[in-house]
Amino acid sequence: MAHLFAAVLVGLATVGGAVSASTVSGEAPASITAARVDGPTLRSVASASTRSGTRSLTLSRPAGVAAGDVMIAAVVVRRARSARAVAAVKVPRGWTAIRRETALARRFALSQLVFYRVARSSEPAARTWRWGARVSAAGAILAYRGVDVRRPIGGHGGRFASLRTLITAPSVRGSAPGGLILGFFGTSGRKTFSATPGAVERYDVAANGPGPVSGTGIELPSAQSGQLVAARSSSVARAVIRQTVVLRPAGRRSGDTVSPTAPARLVAQAATEHTASLWWEPSSDDADVRYYTVYVDGAPVGRTSQTAYLVAALTCGRAYTLEVDAHDGAGNVSPRATVGASTAPCVTPTESAPVPSPMPAPPEPSPVPPAVSPEPSPDPPPLPDPPPLPDPPPPPLVDDLAWITTGWNIKKLYDRDAALTTRLFDTPLAFAVGNEDGKQDTHLAGFASTVTLKYESYQRFREDVEQARIDPAVTAVIYDPENWAVTPDVEQRDPGAYLNLFADLAHARGLLYIATPSRDLVNVPGAVCGRQLWETTSEAFVRCNIAGQAAAKADLYEIQAQVHENDPAAYRDLVSRTRTQALAASPGVRFLSGLATSPWTIIATGEMLFLAHSAVADLVEGYYITINAGEEDVALDFLRRVEAAASP
Repeated sequence: MAHLFAAVLVGLATVGGAVSASTVSGEAPASITAARVDGPTLRSVASASTRSGTRSLTLSRPAGVAAGDVMIAAVVVRRARSARAVAAVKVPRGWTAIRRETALARRFALSQLVFYRVARSSEPAARTWRWGARVSAAGAILAYRGVDVRRPIGGHGGRFASLRTLITAPSVRGSAPGGLILGFFGTSGRKTFSATPGAVERYDVAANGPGPVSGTGIELPSAQSGQLVAARSSSVARAVIRQTVVLRPAGRRSGDTVSPTAPARLVAQAATEHTASLWWEPSSDDADVRYYTVYVDGAPVGRTSQTAYLVAALTCGRAYTLEVDAHDGAGNVSPRATVGASTAPCVTPTESAPVPSPMPAPPEPSPVPPAVSPEPSPDPPPLPDPPPLPDPPPPPLVDDLAWITTGWNIKKLYDRDAALTTRLFDTPLAFAVGNEDGKQDTHLAGFASTVTLKYESYQRFREDVEQARIDPAVTAVIYDPENWAVTPDVEQRDPGAYLNLFADLAHARGLLYIATPSRDLVNVPGAVCGRQLWETTSEAFVRCNIAGQAAAKADLYEIQAQVHENDPAAYRDLVSRTRTQALAASPGVRFLSGLATSPWTIIATGEMLFLAHSAVADLVEGYYITINAGEEDVALDFLRRVEAAASP
């Protein structure tokens, strides 16, 4: 009978010991810039496991936990592959998700979840994780002192694999002393494990019976820094999950007189009439780099903890001197990095910006979409004259939010809370989304929500239009091109051209057009505008101005920012930058942001979603909320919080 194995590997980051990293989300690896005072030190561990067929796992409070300690919880779960409700994990209050990976085998699924919490003066004696299906689970809570309580997590990564005997953690780039690296491992199968040389076992837990589970923890001394090797299996493991989390040490509070280094390789590109995009390599410091300040012609215009910034409100047709410096926690400031940039020439009344003509067929990818041949094309036949578009609706009230989700989700929410669902979704500002094939059979009967279809392919939308497959009840369409198989390669490489084509065709048919291009389009090989090695996906998305291209002809535009929803500051940063681009391209577009109950590796709670919503409430006019199966209660908790906050 198979069993699970969970392990934790601990090591110390070394100065200059940088190694490459890879994360599931596709973001660039985190840079760790933390100073060691005492450094994160393990205080104690509490571990537990379940017998198969249970729906919860209870972990005790580690012994001796004190206020200000940072607790890390790692839980590995095995379930039947058909038991989808396990995704609806109920997380104890106050724990923040760091990562989740899932590996699928033929008959089972293996998931591993990692969370953190800063301990308070009074902590519950135990915490319980609950699932919507019967599972086998094992886990542990590790308590550490000497961790930066304001920003405890300095980076993380995760992967899953199969058929391994030597299990190694994904690496995370480190550049300063004192950062503690934790590696969490989960695997299935009947095996024994032995620690690699130099490692010390920290905990070992097992449960017998049907579907047994077991786990162990291993710590490496500082001499073994960089060797993220947990254990060697006695036989090949069918499914392996490997995750890495970096704890930032508590920073120095006094006596720090060393300034950070200047930001390196400062670059300014993608200048428009009124904006310019900056990005740079991170500064280093003996303590920690807290933020960067951006200057325009010597005057500070903003600050950011990221290594990219969109400078806005510039004047067209002039040159600027742009500068960036770094600040540490003790108030020391680096020298400034400087670069020159010029905005695009002003557009005079006698000239207009070129607009690509609609193309009758998908073009080959190119930096500039090819012009349409002036000769009439017999294929496809010309579309009939569109019906007159209705008058635009009056401006919405300040608290009048648009909501986009599937019609099926609206039905499931209604089954649980009919009154709340009616208040929020029985309105034309709610968009009940169905898939292609021209039909929408999940719209809740009697609701006034707008019947909407979502397309991942312009080619498919064009075919549905030409063959009259779209139901007359449909009044809005979404174009969601992403770096995935259902979006044709040519559309992935040149999204700007196809966003325009989709908009023209939708408006020609009298349909409301919603644009929601994914951030990961910048990761497509051969993209017209792609991600550079030193950029994150979000930074490249902003630099390429895909938001502006998408919003130019859209009635509604949504930024898929949900990957940052567990970090309100990062979430607001991406929403703010793309909003600036969207409104510059189309001042009348309705701007929305994305939320999800479990995007990528994040396991959201209602509180997490509400904090992300609150961070951008002054910037957006609605939300596209993705609700995974079994996670309707998370969505309802969030929606109730939103409604309560809006009540007088």
